[in-house]
This record gives sequence, C-alpha cells and structure tokens, in this order.
Amino acid sequence: MNEQDIKAEQLGFYQSGRSGCVFAAIAANDLQKYEWNQEVFESVEPDEIDRAINFYKDKKGISTLSLIFPNVKTVYDLCTLINTLGKCKNIIIESNDHEGYNCFGIRVKYGEMLSWVTGFGPFCFFPATRQAPYTEISFRIKPKPHYDYELKEAPSDILHLAHMDVKNVGAKSFKKMWDTSLKKTEKILGHKPDFISAAKTTFSIPAVFKGHKHAA
Repeated sequence: MNEQDIKAEQLGFYQSGRSGCVFAAIAANDLQKYEWNQEVFESVEPDEIDRAINFYKDKKGISTLSLIFPNVKTVYDLCTLINTLGKCKNIIIESNDHEGYNCFGIRVKYGEMLSWVTGFGPFCFFPATRQAPYTEISFRIKPKPHYDYELKEAPSDILHLAHMDVKNVGAKSFKKMWDTSLKKTEKILGHKPDFISAAKTTFSIPAVFKGHKHAA
C-alpha cells in the first residue's frame, strides 16, 4: 500500500467517528482548513522523527501533526517505537503502572511547554477509541490559539489535541459538539473514560507481555 492510501485509510478512522471525537471527524475531512498534516515513516529512526518535529514547529499553516508508522504491527514493534521515541531530542516519556497495564505518556517539547501525544494503532488491547488501522502518534505542534470561550481550560504549559482551532463555530454549537464527543466516546469505550483512555496516556500495554517494562 502506498503512502497516500495509508493516509486515506487512517483518516477514514477519524471520519467514521471511531475515535469518538466529533471535532476530529470534521477536521479529517479538510486537513488544510484545520491545519492538520500527516507524515508516514516506513522505518523508526529518532533523527528522522526529530527532523519532522523541528520542521513542523516552524512550518506555517500546520498546528496538528500526525506521524504514522505502518510497519509497527506487533507488541515488539510498539515497544521498539516507544524506545525510539524516548531517544528523540524533542520528546520525553512518563511511565506509570495502572491496573495491569504499563502506561506511557509521550510529550513533545515546545519551548517551555509540553504537548501531550495521543497514540493509535491496530492493537486489540488499546482502548476502542484508539484502535486505528495503523500505529500513529498525533499532537499539537503550535501554541494554543486564542479562544473566545473554553469548556475545559488546560494548564498554560500543556498543549493537546483539543487545542485544534475549530473555525466558525459558535458557543452553542461548540458545546453541543463537545457533549456529543463525550457521549460518543463513552459509548464506544463501553465505560466512562479512565486513565488508560485519557489524553495524558499515549500508549498502554498489558503487563502480561514480557519485556515491555523496559520499553522506555
């Protein structure tokens, strides 16, 4: 499968609403308008990942970046990816054990701020809202935009995907989209969002898989 097909299939995951996020479903239909870019990596190399992050930090018109790794298909591949991300100059990784899972919070450095990274992939042990065709990390690559209104204000030193600028949407419509996203996410998960499915957790791997505790 070529790069464009990979990007299109991954976008289909968002467009279909399987991530639970109404905002992502809308943005996935017009990447340019919502300043979202995808990059596909056939191999997993820290220098290449750092180069992409540095480039898009300075690139005008791109505020959300998705890095797709189509060859990360197994638990071993996923652990290798986490290890590699930990070697990137632009990235730090926080790890926690939670209810039989090793949870990794990947953060991209942006000046004095940290951008929370959301992870997706073809793994049955991921939360249902994170089970995408290909392994991907997505994150905010620009400072938070100025909002006329916010439903949930984040700390000033934290960036995350919810900071996407949803253009030309009034307060009433925004609130409705937010509420719909929360309800849809809970329905897809089959329960209320928890630590494993929260924005601060990028990847979670069951402890039954041997060797992954040294993934980062």
